[in-house]
Amino acid sequence: MRKLLFAAFVLGATPAFADAGEEPKVGGMRIEVHAGIERPNLSDTQGGTTYVASLGSGFVYGAEIGYDVKVSETVTVGPYLSFDAGGANKCENYTDPGVNGQVCFKSKSDLSVGLRGAARLGSKTELYLGLGYDVFDTDFTIVERNSVTNAVVFNYAATENRKGIGVSFGGNYDLSRNMYIGLGMRVSELGDFEGSGFKLQRFQGHATLGFRF
Repeated sequence: MRKLLFAAFVLGATPAFADAGEEPKVGGMRIEVHAGIERPNLSDTQGGTTYVASLGSGFVYGAEIGYDVKVSETVTVGPYLSFDAGGANKCENYTDPGVNGQVCFKSKSDLSVGLRGAARLGSKTELYLGLGYDVFDTDFTIVERNSVTNAVVFNYAATENRKGIGVSFGGNYDLSRNMYIGLGMRVSELGDFEGSGFKLQRFQGHATLGFRF
């Protein structure tokens, strides 16, 4: 009886063991959740020298959905849509004659849509590169007060979707047929900032947990 029960257990467990050893899925729909750090910058190049001013850094979290079309045994290409919330929040105080001021920048969200290509290295690892159109939602404020009366003498506020081109790249490692983890980065060029002549850039690094269907 014990031998029969053991044989039944082994036979019943065989499909589960087989599933764990199956090759990772290549192509099809995928959904990712990710979390990491965002760092927006302002940059300007003068006389061959590039000047960079940080707009702070902060924690971001989000998700991506994509569909990968298998074009060969090791290469996929397809569209993606990615969204992240949270991010940088920085304020700086300054003083001018008769005035105390504060300028603040806040990152609210980032939306990216584009194409992504991936190449597999071995049976469990892939490297990817994406090119997309980014929409970076930000708040920017300047408030100046009279240094004697503290009355507001200047107040500027702009909530804008700053648009540009983003490049993403990274790598993923398969944990099973349908699940993977990864590390990635996105670099976005978002054009002139508030007519200042400085270019707005956004950098994001994140860790990923993904599922293929």
